[in-house]
Amino acid sequence: MKKSRIYLLSALLLLAFTAACSQVPQATSHPYSVQRTMQAMHHWDVLADDVAAQVRVVAGRIFIAPPPKNSSPFQQGFHDLLITRLVNQGVEVPTTPDPQTFTLEYKLQTIRHQADRGIQRPPPGMLTTLAGGMLVLRNALDHGQASQAWKGAGLAGAVAVDLLWDAFPAIPDHELLITSTITHDGRYIFRRSDLYYINGADAWHYREKSPTPARRMEISG
Repeated sequence: MKKSRIYLLSALLLLAFTAACSQVPQATSHPYSVQRTMQAMHHWDVLADDVAAQVRVVAGRIFIAPPPKNSSPFQQGFHDLLITRLVNQGVEVPTTPDPQTFTLEYKLQTIRHQADRGIQRPPPGMLTTLAGGMLVLRNALDHGQASQAWKGAGLAGAVAVDLLWDAFPAIPDHELLITSTITHDGRYIFRRSDLYYINGADAWHYREKSPTPARRMEISG
């Protein structure tokens, strides 16, 4: 009887705790997915070719809005690559707009994440080193065949885990959003957005240059 009361009390406490916790939604992650990292001019060209292939279906004559004067290296390069790809795919690209042409524009947005969103991983080779140190201690106490077999299995497992960690690259803390838009006669005709990871050291490739401040010159007569 005493045990039954304890079980009942435990069940009631568990039910009350579960009910209290269920009032607040719990944070959860999204299903596993992948996202490409843009880290070479060849990747710019791949994107330009893909955009050109879709644009060709929408319009046979299109004007590409020139990048601003303070444009980023990516904007300048992507503009030229896009023209090349469109011309090679048979699309007419006028140098000036007219009422009959469609207009293609694109804009960039870079985001830097402050929080660490990756999996905390040990430095490369750390597990193998730790496993080796543990084996040295064990061998000081046991020199038998079982020790040698354990040594081989332990080192092999540590090396395998190190290799497994290295197979998953670190997640960059910068992301890039590229939005391409075609308009005509005041309407959106085409729009696509592409997301990429970018290396933090290369983020300046995608930022517009800061305008150069004007210099004041005082001339005294």
